[in-house]
Parts: sequence; C-alpha cells; structure tokens
Amino acid sequence: MALLALFLIGLSSAFIVQNRIDSKSSTGSSIDNATNVDIDNDNKNEGNEDGNNNYNYTSNTNYLVGAYYYPWHGESFHNNDGYLRQDLIPPQQPALGEYNDSNREVISQHMTWFRQSNIGLLVTSWWGPNRLEDKNTRNVIMEHEDIGNLKIALHYETTGRIKDSSDMSVARSDMQYICGNYFDHPNYYKINGRPVLVMYITRKLHSEGVLEEAILTMRSEASKCGHNVYLIGDQVFQNAPDPDEVFVPFWYFDAVTNYDVYGSNGRPEGYVGKEAVDNYYSEQEKWREQAIKENCRYIPSVSPGYNDRSVRLENDHPPLSRRLTADSEEGSLFWYQLKKALPLVDPLADNIILVNSFNEWHEDTQIEPAVLVNLNSASSTTEPENLTGGLEYAAYGELYLDILGAATSKYEDADIFDHLL
Repeated sequence: MALLALFLIGLSSAFIVQNRIDSKSSTGSSIDNATNVDIDNDNKNEGNEDGNNNYNYTSNTNYLVGAYYYPWHGESFHNNDGYLRQDLIPPQQPALGEYNDSNREVISQHMTWFRQSNIGLLVTSWWGPNRLEDKNTRNVIMEHEDIGNLKIALHYETTGRIKDSSDMSVARSDMQYICGNYFDHPNYYKINGRPVLVMYITRKLHSEGVLEEAILTMRSEASKCGHNVYLIGDQVFQNAPDPDEVFVPFWYFDAVTNYDVYGSNGRPEGYVGKEAVDNYYSEQEKWREQAIKENCRYIPSVSPGYNDRSVRLENDHPPLSRRLTADSEEGSLFWYQLKKALPLVDPLADNIILVNSFNEWHEDTQIEPAVLVNLNSASSTTEPENLTGGLEYAAYGELYLDILGAATSKYEDADIFDHLL
C-alpha cells in the first residue's frame, strides 16, 4: 500500500510542482491523502485562523515547535550549489520547484505548511546585513500578511561572521544591526521579554578560547541598545561533560542545544536503529540535567536524516537513512526521535523542540515536501549509489509535516505513526 501511494504521488508530481500542496491528512501520512490546490487560492478559513489573516500557529500544540529555516534561495536555488534530490535517478525536487524565498506566494505556502505541522518558531539562517537571508527575513517573512503569531529568531552563522578569533568588530557591528532591525519587531521571538539569538557551532568558539570574548561583546552591544539578549548556544555535542567538572559554556548561555544531530550521534552509516537513538537521547538527558543544574536551560532537537554527498562528496560523509531500520518505513527515524525528544523539553524555555530543518536541502535534512520531477518516474530510488550508499530515497510528499504535526498535537493519538517503526 505504501509503495502504491508513493507511485501515485509520482504520477501527480508534475502538477504539484506548479500547484501548491494544501491538504492535511486526518488519519496520518499525507502520502496516502495528497491533493493539489492552486497556489493563489490560500485557504483563509482553516480551523486555527481568527480573522484578518491573524493566523494562530500554536493553537494545536502545547509545545513551541521551532524549525531551522533557510531563506537563502534566490533567483537560482541557493546559487545552483546542488542538492541530493536533484541528482537522484530519477530526480526529485521541492514540491514548489526550485523556488525563490523572495516570492510572497512561496512564503504563504510555507506558512500554510508551518500551521499544518505546528511550527510556531522559525530560526532563520543569518549571514550578515543586507545579505539575501537578511533581506528575505526582514522584508518578506516578517512583513508577510499571513505571519499571525509566528515567531522569528535569527540563527547567527558564527563561522561566517567571526572568522578572525582575534577580532570581534564584525560581531559588534552585527549586534548593532540586529538590535536596530529585528529585536523590536512584534514577531521577533522573546523569552521573558528578552530577544532570542541562536548561535551556530559555538563549541568552535569555545575550543578556540574566544567564547567568553564573543559572548561578552554581543551582550554588551545589545545592552547599549536597550536589550538583554537571550543567547542559545549550539554547545551540546556527543557526550555530556563530566558532572564533577565545571563546564564553562553553561555560564555564558541562557540555554544550550544541539544543531548537528547526525554528527553528535557519531555520523552513523545507513540505518541508525532504535538502540543508537535511545543512547543518543539518554546522553541528551544528561546534558539537560547538567545544564539546568548550572541555571542554563536546555532545548532538544530532532532531524529526519542526513546526506550531504551531492555538495561535499570529497568529505565522504556516510548517508543516514530516514528509515530507522531496513525493515522500517519512510519517516520512522523522525517519528522515533520525536517520541524520545519531546519528554526532554524544558518548561522554562517555552517547551521548545527544534527541528533541523525545514528546508536545508543541501544536507537533505529538510521536512519540506519533496516530489518527483518527471511524471512517470518511479516513486523511490537507490541511484546513483555513490550518492545514496544504496539507501532508498522516496518522494515523500507531506509525510514529515504530518509526522511533526501529529507528534506535537494536543489532540491526535500519540501512537498514530507507530506503524512506521
């Protein structure tokens, strides 16, 4: 049945690329219930909308579901850098085609998908003032008529902004710019009135011995413009620190998280299996306990899979299947991760769960719908093997949106997708 449903998705893919997908399954995976709706015909009467496009993105959940979002797609899909799905045989692509994030209709469809999956927070990649990511976040996403109560927090791309560990002038000017252009916006995310900034791979700053200087610089500049910034560090990685030793980064951050679930899990190859996922979240629980003991909050994360071989083949990173085991179904890894991660949310950090990612297609961590490019193609493939490692890649439609929506719902059966395992 699952293969038949995937085949039907493939037959309709040429139409889906031109028309937006806007149907939510009431019983589970939208692979079994996909329909096509014209992109200009947004559904303004859905159940969690309270008039005048003031959509409520969090009404169906007790969590704050956050997703890393990449607004870097312009006239060429991220500068034609490539991504796994386009290189598959037969090829796949985003359901909206290789889109442009400055297109308001694209963002409108993304916002529909956010509501479908209970995403109430975007952590948007930010590479500096007046870069494409900055312009699309400020001018398109944050000013969109459908934004409702959707919150935005910047994901400060530390490796692209603090390149010289001896020079904090870029970090200083960046914080001045962010203060002036983001922190006072009504949709900018705040915890206890404090604007939130998520910092990428801060563990590198720590290893280079400049974490303290970077954090103090950014806090000082934010204070000068009247803000007590809430900093979330990407500091949780692999084994938790020794509980009998001081872990200094806990002192500098208000909360910590782990962006790279794949790397932190040891870059597993093929099917990770239940035991490895159990061990990973057991270690995450230790991180949580130690952080909270030091008055630092903790934010769990999940990611549906990983494959960067179309963009970094020379690194030879092993691909990670989106299936938990060889006998599991598409999406089973994501569903099982969510079951393990959600009990770890921190009430004093707004019960945030972070998803890596909504649309990072280059590392194939996206949950954004994927469809076939060609009408009569097979619905899944293992080719080319040098990119897939022999793993099966399916054009999964809205499956991951529905998994996330079900896992975080106030109302749906908590075991609704257990059949995937």
